[in-house]
Amino acid sequence: MPLEFLFFAAVGVLVIVGAVLAAANAGQMGTGLRLLAALVLVPAVPLSLFGLLASREPGTSPAWAALYGSVLLACLVACVRLLVGGRRPS
Repeated sequence: MPLEFLFFAAVGVLVIVGAVLAAANAGQMGTGLRLLAALVLVPAVPLSLFGLLASREPGTSPAWAALYGSVLLACLVACVRLLVGGRRPS
């Protein structure tokens, strides 16, 4: 397995873990912190979408598509949870 893939897989796992933690704690975060966390995750969405589409070219390992797809899904779910579903109950 190339070293390049291992590096990007490690970064992808860190992004996924951060997105999951942010989404899980969205109800306990203030509005400003939720917006800041979403602003950090939003740039990863188009980047991972582009990577997912580029990884579908012939000759590219399916592991890249899985990595980009999982980062895209985690960031989208976390952004929606942070921006929409993260409100505290009254």
